Amino acid sequence: MTNQKNILHSVKNISKSFSGIAAVQNVSLNLFSGEILGLTGTNGSGKTTLFNIISRLIDPDSGDLFINGESYINLKPSKLNRLGLFRSFQYTQNWNELTVRENLFTPNMLNEEKLQTTKIKKLIKIFDIDFESKLDRMPKDMSVGEQRTLELFRIFIRNPKLILLDEPTVGLNFNLIQKIGEYIRQIANDGIGILIISHDFVFIKKFADRLLFMD
Repeated sequence: MTNQKNILHSVKNISKSFSGIAAVQNVSLNLFSGEILGLTGTNGSGKTTLFNIISRLIDPDSGDLFINGESYINLKPSKLNRLGLFRSFQYTQNWNELTVRENLFTPNMLNEEKLQTTKIKKLIKIFDIDFESKLDRMPKDMSVGEQRTLELFRIFIRNPKLILLDEPTVGLNFNLIQKIGEYIRQIANDGIGILIISHDFVFIKKFADRLLFMD
């Protein structure tokens, strides 16, 4: 882990209830630049709810969120990419009405297509996965592992500063899981902060710098 003294992201006293039942209760945590922080716990302990709050998909009942010391609790989800915050989902979310190519080169990235193409080719080589021959296919026609990898590629090529990964290894084979772990370790060493939800304890223990348990 690098630059551990630099706090990249903070969750301060976040709480959220649904119909009077507490899903997240007074949670606080710090994520440092260059750190991989693993978040684990029982089903229903509020991990994905916390991710949804951090990524501003839902509002907390109380508490605050900070990136580099500045609150972003009032920002809309569409504004978070400008701060360098990107996330994956427990159930993969690609644009199934678009091709793989169109998923990777969204409209706001067309002016950077050459640069993104270089990044994608590098990722294809690192992960040893055949995407180039599938760029004009639809994501729904790909395997579960390929769909999940597509979602991760879309994050990795966009210069993230903070990444939230929700069960990133589900549906993947052992070799691809190891490549993902090694790659996120590499980019964390470059200063990117990564928060991971995972029930894959072998994976999370191997690649995370710290583990937090929610119950």
